[in-house]
Amino acid sequence: MKLAICFLIMLQVLLPAEEMEVRQYRLSEMEFGMVFRSLEKEELREREILVEKPGFESRFFEGGGSWHDCTKRVAAILRDEEFSGTALLDREMGKLVMKAEEADHEDFATMVRVELPRQLRLKAAVYEVPGVVSGMRSVALSQKAEGTKLLGEISLVALPGQTGQAQTAGGELKIETEMQIDANDGIAEIRATISGRPRGVEFSMKSGFTIPLGMPWVVELGSVTGGKSLAMVVGVDSILLDGTREDAWVLKEEGGEFLRERRLREIKKFEFPEQEGEFREYAVPPTFLTFITTDSGDGGEGDPDPFAADPAVDEERRPDEPPLYRGKHKELAGVGLVYDIETLLKQNGVSFREGDFAVFSKLKGRIYAKLSVIEQELLAGITNGGETYIPRMIRFDFEQVDGEGAVLRKLGGLALPGQTATVSLGEDLKVELEAQIDAYDSILETRFKLTESGGDLERPSLQTGVVLQNGISSVVQTAFSGERKSWRLTATIVAVEDVVGSYLEGAK
Repeated sequence: MKLAICFLIMLQVLLPAEEMEVRQYRLSEMEFGMVFRSLEKEELREREILVEKPGFESRFFEGGGSWHDCTKRVAAILRDEEFSGTALLDREMGKLVMKAEEADHEDFATMVRVELPRQLRLKAAVYEVPGVVSGMRSVALSQKAEGTKLLGEISLVALPGQTGQAQTAGGELKIETEMQIDANDGIAEIRATISGRPRGVEFSMKSGFTIPLGMPWVVELGSVTGGKSLAMVVGVDSILLDGTREDAWVLKEEGGEFLRERRLREIKKFEFPEQEGEFREYAVPPTFLTFITTDSGDGGEGDPDPFAADPAVDEERRPDEPPLYRGKHKELAGVGLVYDIETLLKQNGVSFREGDFAVFSKLKGRIYAKLSVIEQELLAGITNGGETYIPRMIRFDFEQVDGEGAVLRKLGGLALPGQTATVSLGEDLKVELEAQIDAYDSILETRFKLTESGGDLERPSLQTGVVLQNGISSVVQTAFSGERKSWRLTATIVAVEDVVGSYLEGAK
């Protein structure tokens, strides 16, 4: 026994120690209580003392404040009796400053966030821009290029999954929308109708979008005259109860909105690098354990329990959770709170050698496993359902050109595969389009109606369906009446992570 204890002590010494860092959370006493109340340990709050002077230095203490030591409440939320950090709460300002290891910060932030109501704010700004661009306009429009004029903007806050609408007092701009946050927790899925007549420029757009939270997205609507174009910049932010953007509710000592920057970087890559060897990391959905749990179905005592644990070791575990993992390994340094899923994976045919392990981080949506290479391949097959879907949209550009190829008029927009999008400019020009991407991501099948007079799609100038090569324009109609004019259509598959990559490159 003494030898085993000495070995564990030596192992902990050899494992890399995490450095403490300081972060500030915008968290009111009411919100803190929402997270903490379910633990039924209200007496901890009553024991919190007022600290005369914080025990560590931070820019977040500048300007004073009344700081109560809430370290025990944070430890209870983390379910970590050995929590080594320090947490101070200013109840009047609604700020919590914590010095702790990075893994504890990450777990605390995630646990708090999932308990707080979330709202989405959609903002649309309409610009008049010089010239007409053939194809897609660069995301750099959001940087306000020379000659760009803001015609109007409007925003709306709504709950995920619920409809909302707003308009300016004079009706110059109007939004009707329904928004949702997808499973990646960083992408907003939107159906919206945005219309109006800002400064006399009439337009309407009805479509669906799949865009990253916290990043502007450019939608060029087109041109009526060929001299100037109308473009719209759309953005969605996740908003907390006090109106704070979720990207700004946690701050690091060195400054910057690291939550936003990290999320955009993750969207840009959207997949893990190729991993080899006996330790690997897998992305899985939050419902992964439910999907692979085995059950004999009779509800009897013989049903296997993949979450069985020693009650003496894990008294606070909820019935629907696997046991917390208590082991220490250098590979798991910094991953935070994880659950032991060895029993569950054994029931699905995965074998473990002495010293192997498999743990699940529900907060991060990750499995970390040390197994033989052949067992890793089996686990990879089991986790295929957790592969991340890369959101895509279809950019369409209708351009009317003269006999020399100069652009006379243009209509453009975005559509989700299989959904209808409608765009109109002025009183006459209007298009309705539905498009789909084929299995090889190189062909787009489209059906559309386009009108050049009166904006009445019941009496279209052109109605047909065509198959297009991704990103290659094709003439869909030619007419001669005093001068030759042609309509050409370009349909382009837009992968969200590619646009995010361009945006991050431009922001450097």
